[in-house]
Amino acid sequence: MGPADGRIEVLTRRRGLLARVGHDLLLRVESFEVRLEGDRVTAHADAASLRVTGAIDAAERVDTAALGARDRADIEKNLNRDVLGSARWPRISYEGTWDRGPGRVTGELTLCGERHPLELAVRVLDGRALARVELTPSRWGIRPYRALLGALEVEDRVTLRIDLRAAAGAPAPAPG
Repeated sequence: MGPADGRIEVLTRRRGLLARVGHDLLLRVESFEVRLEGDRVTAHADAASLRVTGAIDAAERVDTAALGARDRADIEKNLNRDVLGSARWPRISYEGTWDRGPGRVTGELTLCGERHPLELAVRVLDGRALARVELTPSRWGIRPYRALLGALEVEDRVTLRIDLRAAAGAPAPAPG
């Protein structure tokens, strides 16, 4: 599965003395592939393919007009160069096993050359596999991005949202 079959998004939040001058962001992964073979899940994404969708508010509503083309380009450049180091680590990978009973995928995420466990709660709804998980980037050696001498900083937690076309034979959602 790739982008035509779903979305992988990253939500970032800002903090610091000058947090008001920055934006919480919604980023989307433009180039990815997800495979399900039996209960084995593998996913790969091009680290340099993250694009700014727009600014988000506390309710995660997206404002696509809040940032101009230059701001988007600057954010994407900083993301690739200073945060993800996509020239050095161009691929983000996940390998896991889907336990369909409780709807959990247990596996490992490789990001910026470091591999750590990551569990996803997956629910299948209307033919879509949906997951949402918070990551702590510093766990993978990623320092929070800072600007304005540290007065504006991205929090050391991001939210990953996944919405993919469910594979054939995927279980129906559990009641409740």
